[in-house]
Amino acid sequence: MTSERTPVESLRKGLEILELLCGAGRDGLALAQVADEMGFKRTTTHNLLKTLSMCGHALNVGEGRYRLGPKVADLARLITSALPVPPRMTAIVGQLAGELKENVVLTTLVGDQRRVLVRALGTQAVQVDSCAMESPIGYLWQTPTGRVLAACCGPAELDGILRHEGLPGDSWDAIASRVSLERALKAVKQAGFSEQHQREVAALAVPVESGGGNLLGALGMHMPEYRWHDETKSEILGALRQAATRLAGVWSDVISELA
Repeated sequence: MTSERTPVESLRKGLEILELLCGAGRDGLALAQVADEMGFKRTTTHNLLKTLSMCGHALNVGEGRYRLGPKVADLARLITSALPVPPRMTAIVGQLAGELKENVVLTTLVGDQRRVLVRALGTQAVQVDSCAMESPIGYLWQTPTGRVLAACCGPAELDGILRHEGLPGDSWDAIASRVSLERALKAVKQAGFSEQHQREVAALAVPVESGGGNLLGALGMHMPEYRWHDETKSEILGALRQAATRLAGVWSDVISELA
């Protein structure tokens, strides 16, 4: 923490609290812990955390504990999509494709739309052309990565997705109401993955989340249906989740390096 005074002291203090919350994880930190760590009065800390929470940069997780809010993840996604994808990130996706021997895709949510950051080809002679499978309209709902993004984003972002994409309809189990959609998205979030089998293609996707549980992106793989075996599903999911954890670490590093 710097002792140099800044033109807007409360802004500096708020940013320093965000830096502290970066390492707090899903459980967050108690208000008293934040005050003690920062050397602030508890009333000052409470007011700062309340303001950060109102702006979406911090989140009150209950019992006076706070962690990073969804707006921080929004900034991380925007920064990553606006800059060249870091080599460390492309390397992780490429390594996963080599491990699975199948095509892998890393996506994120920008402006309420699914955006592909990295594609990596597997080593099999027969591969799935995931680009050809995606239509320009409603394709967020057609893909497991899109469904994961929608399941793990915040309420405001889901509203934006619906304004842009509409309800899934034929793109996903004939879902034609907000209630049915929220039920399906809740199931995806609880499962921790989305699975799809159609047009002779099998696909899986998992979320990429920050240490605080905020959505950063979705990582998916595709393979021809004839190569799919239920007994290898857990192995594939494990590989996807391990890669997602590594990607989340890189995402955090990118933000830290730019700060």
